[in-house]
Amino acid sequence: FFQRFEHYIKSDLPERELMLRLLFLEFIILLNNLYSKDQDHPIQVHPIKSDPLCEAIIAHLNENLTENITLEELSAQFFTNKYSLCRTFKKGTGFTVIEYLTYKRIMLAKEFLSEGVSITDTCYNVGFNNYSNFYKAFKTAVGVSPRKFIDAIAKPNITKESP
Repeated sequence: FFQRFEHYIKSDLPERELMLRLLFLEFIILLNNLYSKDQDHPIQVHPIKSDPLCEAIIAHLNENLTENITLEELSAQFFTNKYSLCRTFKKGTGFTVIEYLTYKRIMLAKEFLSEGVSITDTCYNVGFNNYSNFYKAFKTAVGVSPRKFIDAIAKPNITKESP
């Protein structure tokens, strides 16, 4: 976890700020869960008050990342209207539901592309319904197109030596 955090602190990637906020949020939730379960710890700890609805939404999104998820389905599943759900999620995370979902899907897409999965298969495997949306989201989050991302992995920066 800390290696990932350090990686993004030192990086100049376009997604740096978003990823740092996301990692920080996940870390705070992890700490909160660890301390709230451990009643015998020697240090007096006051768990952070997090919204159970927000935690449940995050867990659901992470578990169903590759599925077709709509705000209507989420609101039905969590017995609330979509406006209240969106407000709660934004207040608890700093992200909209769609921003969070898209970013997590792009991070998964980067893993798939790094493993050699084709761009088209990756697009559909991570939950995008069409290539155009995937391409735009990928380029916005990563800063380069999926093809250039693959090329950068295949051909790391090599400087030519003079003869």
